[in-house]
Amino acid sequence: MNSQNLKYPRIKYLRENAELTQADLAQILGVTQSAYSLYENDKRDIPTDILIQLADFYQCSIDYLLGRIDKRTLWNTLLFSFYKYLLINESTTGIS
Repeated sequence: MNSQNLKYPRIKYLRENAELTQADLAQILGVTQSAYSLYENDKRDIPTDILIQLADFYQCSIDYLLGRIDKRTLWNTLLFSFYKYLLINESTTGIS
């Protein structure tokens, strides 16, 4: 199957690049290996909550996972990460 025609063209590449098996990633996501395989092989739509988990795990946007954009890390993602960092430090150090 041509990756150009897949709904989720990058999930197999990202998994293999992270040197994970389908079973590894399925366990991380809390799904069965067979369910994950169906997602990766475009046999079943990925539920929104799983897409969010994948984007969080790979530190990328859902648009990147879907092949809608080519940049893995977006400026907005970096800003959001910095914002979370500030919130965490504010709550632990009392900085306001």
